Amino acid sequence: MHFAGEIISYITYADGVALMASTGAGLQALLDALVKGASAVGLQLGPAKCMTLKIIGDH
Repeated sequence: MHFAGEIISYITYADGVALMASTGAGLQALLDALVKGASAVGLQLGPAKCMTLKIIGDH
């Protein structure tokens, strides 16, 4: 996602995080980095609260 000329790959609010990528591999890399960073400070993701949304087409 682009905002003010910058590429935004995540949005956070309270205890939520939205990751955005143009490929599945890119999304997996972001998720791996998030899991590693969260683990480093004693946090973990709740898989039951996680979901994906794939948008296909010209946006």
